Amino acid sequence: MKELTIENYQELQPWIQIAGYEDCNANIVTMLMWKDPYPFFFEVHPHFAMAYFQIRETGQFYWYMPFCKEEHRKEAIDAMLQYSKAHDMPMRMTSVSKDWRNWLQRHYYGKILFHKEWDGKDYIYDRQQQETLAGKKMQKRRNHYNAFLKEYGGRYEYHALSPADFDDVFACLRRWQNAHEDLFGIKEEDAGIHFLLEHFEELGLSGGVITIDGQLEAFSIISPITEQMLDIHVEKANREIRGLYVAILKLYLEQADPKYTLLNREDDMGLASLAKAKHDMRPIRVPLKYSARFEDWMIRLPAEQDLEAIRSLWLKSFKDETQQTADFYFEHLYDPADCRIITTKDTLIAMCMIPKWKMSIQGEVQEIRFLEGVAVDPGFQNCGYLRLLMEHLDQEFPNEPMMLQAYDWDLYVPFGYTITHYGKQYLLSKIQGATDTGHFLAPEAANCARIYNQCMQRFDGWRIRDEAYFADFWLPYQECCGMQTWQYEKNGEINGYLSLHQEDRQIEIDEIMYVNEDALLEMLSLLQIKADTLIIHTHFQTKFKGHSQRVPLLMMKHAPTMQENRFISECI
Repeated sequence: MKELTIENYQELQPWIQIAGYEDCNANIVTMLMWKDPYPFFFEVHPHFAMAYFQIRETGQFYWYMPFCKEEHRKEAIDAMLQYSKAHDMPMRMTSVSKDWRNWLQRHYYGKILFHKEWDGKDYIYDRQQQETLAGKKMQKRRNHYNAFLKEYGGRYEYHALSPADFDDVFACLRRWQNAHEDLFGIKEEDAGIHFLLEHFEELGLSGGVITIDGQLEAFSIISPITEQMLDIHVEKANREIRGLYVAILKLYLEQADPKYTLLNREDDMGLASLAKAKHDMRPIRVPLKYSARFEDWMIRLPAEQDLEAIRSLWLKSFKDETQQTADFYFEHLYDPADCRIITTKDTLIAMCMIPKWKMSIQGEVQEIRFLEGVAVDPGFQNCGYLRLLMEHLDQEFPNEPMMLQAYDWDLYVPFGYTITHYGKQYLLSKIQGATDTGHFLAPEAANCARIYNQCMQRFDGWRIRDEAYFADFWLPYQECCGMQTWQYEKNGEINGYLSLHQEDRQIEIDEIMYVNEDALLEMLSLLQIKADTLIIHTHFQTKFKGHSQRVPLLMMKHAPTMQENRFISECI
């Protein structure tokens, strides 16, 4: 491997063009600009070129995606692995695209881990949009540009950047640096800008400058990444002059080759102000990048020593969980045989639970797996591990019905899940035509089971519950969650039950079961003594006057045939 320099960069450049990555880090100009803090090293082979860079301050090495055609990717990665092993280097990569991530996961399954690079994403823009400033999305930028024209219309000049401007560029740069002394990487960028201008013509760079009253106040340095994309390496302007940043880009684009239809404004370096500025320009996409390291992982059943990590991931993944509810789950419901985890030797990456529920399907009892507790550690989110978990379940339980409830229902659609059960959420302010001669009592499991099963007989696709279910799980779990649970008695008969939580003068009912409509109205009438507003989660057959909305209750994959009157009263 040899260090990339201005003398040898043309050896690597053809391979960069073959790969065609729309990534600022894949631009030879970027590599050379930042060569002092992050020197690149490369090696050319018959079918590919491989390269890594070093963080000079720490001595750490990171491979970049190899430069090659897709048919030679495996050959290139294997060569990188062999080189890393021979030189005792950790095999880790950075700036990995989503396409490469998916390819690596397929071809090195169980051998490579990915993390999302939160600060490494590029911002991609439509060239025409930034040039014309047309459309509603460009209103603010258009306003800034018009303000610039109004204030400096007879005082500014624009022309293409050339060596004759370099002394004035450096003076402008020093003024800009003095106004941003605490900015990360400012010294390294300064060295890079000097290098680019020193080799401006050799590297085929372009750019623009704006002078106001004869003084250079803005400049840019730009190069192509691909045949369609330009890379904005440097763009500096006097921020005290409104619209100047808009103007330097717009005026450059008005004279740039029309074949370039996309702009890459590089990453935001994790700086909130820079991220906001880039988002305000309305990018058409912000492609994710990933870091990767070659480390073995597997999907397996958990062992006893995994329990602490599983409980920890459970607690930090589900916003409604508390220490108390998590303790209840793992003491009463957790079964390692119904759990799958993705893990390395010492790191839990993801998990899910797949217990079986007894369901009533067209009057017959069926056991169907309920997918719950699906969680990916935050450090590994958006890296494909949910997909790997779903694919594993498909292979382990082919064509077997599976169901779930979700915070984000759309998340599971690509994996073949569709919403099968809906309910209604009502917002009621007043119940009419009901008496309140009954009263609420502490619930008994036998009564709850009887009323539940009587109420659910008119539906299909519901969970079967018995007295033991209410006694051992449902009633103690409601208490654990801070819910109030009551059974309703009138004239010595138990005609319903409900579970609710109350905040101030608002009551929200998560489950309500009853033997007839009169019992339903009577229970709600009693509750109105305690609240001004009732929110009720129930089924479509219930009719109230008041605001309502349809809400999803259950998704299924490979769902059995069910009748249309589907309902499930369950929230785990």
